[in-house]
Amino acid sequence: MSASHPGPDAAFHRKYDHDGVAGGGQTVAQFVCQASRLWAIVLVANVVGCFIAAATIAYGMVLPDALLPAFDEISRHNMAIPAAEGFARAIPAGILIAALVWMLPQAVGPNFWLITLFTWLIGVCGFTHIVAGSVEMAWMLITGQLGIVAALTGFFLPVLAGNIVGGTLIFTFLAWAQVHEEIPAQQNEDGAPSDAKSKGRKLHSNAH
Repeated sequence: MSASHPGPDAAFHRKYDHDGVAGGGQTVAQFVCQASRLWAIVLVANVVGCFIAAATIAYGMVLPDALLPAFDEISRHNMAIPAAEGFARAIPAGILIAALVWMLPQAVGPNFWLITLFTWLIGVCGFTHIVAGSVEMAWMLITGQLGIVAALTGFFLPVLAGNIVGGTLIFTFLAWAQVHEEIPAQQNEDGAPSDAKSKGRKLHSNAH
């Protein structure tokens, strides 16, 4: 990645100065709160959509009766995954989705095939994802085969934590490793004082 296109991490770093204050007066903590609120809204909306989809499958007669046992078997299998294993499987799924989001702005042509490829990889590799798996969780809850506590502790919370670890922490470190050498140079280009200039100013102020 060239210095002329430093990517979102570098753009974020340029936005905030060393005191953690954005150009518009927004602190990093305020940014994190806003981002967390956005993530929560998106997650809730997706889970609600998953429950609507599961209820439609269960009672809307949108699938032939011959397919319902297969769907039920898939849901049983995925909900039987132990919580620790579900957490571990969710980490690479989080990395894949974060990589997808990273790649979409630079993708050439329709994004449909790129999205299809990454979501297919999650399914074929047996990874767990909080949104895709919530349809199966909702199906088990709606049909009375799973309790709410078991759904939360056995699937929802562990998989959500794994997706966050993979998609937020690990991928952030990978992205930072890619662009961190470009950020100091970009800061100087944007008018931020270099270390030498900062030291010179301190000596000048001490002399007076």
